[in-house]
Amino acid sequence: MLPEYELLGNHFRWHNNLDPAIKKGAWTEEEESILAHYYQIYGSKWSEIARVLPGRYLSDTVVCYAGISTFPL
Repeated sequence: MLPEYELLGNHFRWHNNLDPAIKKGAWTEEEESILAHYYQIYGSKWSEIARVLPGRYLSDTVVCYAGISTFPL
């Protein structure tokens, strides 16, 4: 049986790297506009924004927004 910390690490590894549903390529203009639109609605509630972008996870949304935004996080 794996120790609890290894199970947690496996969980994060799956959700951040191994899940085949993850989009690893560049963001499309449509995705960026959706991100900007939902940022205006939700502010910095990244988990809410990530829910409307299938295949993009929480950390992806923050990093992308930081790259396209002239507004502070």
